[in-house]
Amino acid sequence: MAVDSEANAAERRRWNDEHWSSVWPKREALTTAVTDVLLSHLELRQGERVLDIGSGGGITTIAAGRLVGPTGSAVGADISAPLVAL
Repeated sequence: MAVDSEANAAERRRWNDEHWSSVWPKREALTTAVTDVLLSHLELRQGERVLDIGSGGGITTIAAGRLVGPTGSAVGADISAPLVAL
């Protein structure tokens, strides 16, 4: 499978654009509407480990961390440095 490095570079630029991160809180308000439904379907348990890929500002990652508790872990990963900084 060939990797389109030009498309990857374009996506990296887009997600790291300061304007994108400045409007993220408005977008995250929309995506947060499904967080409870998503987490209920995951049925996370105390002690489990979660990797949230495309975590944005981390709201879902934090919610998952609360569910897995102090004996579990939740890590968020995102291509956008500004969003991770949130």
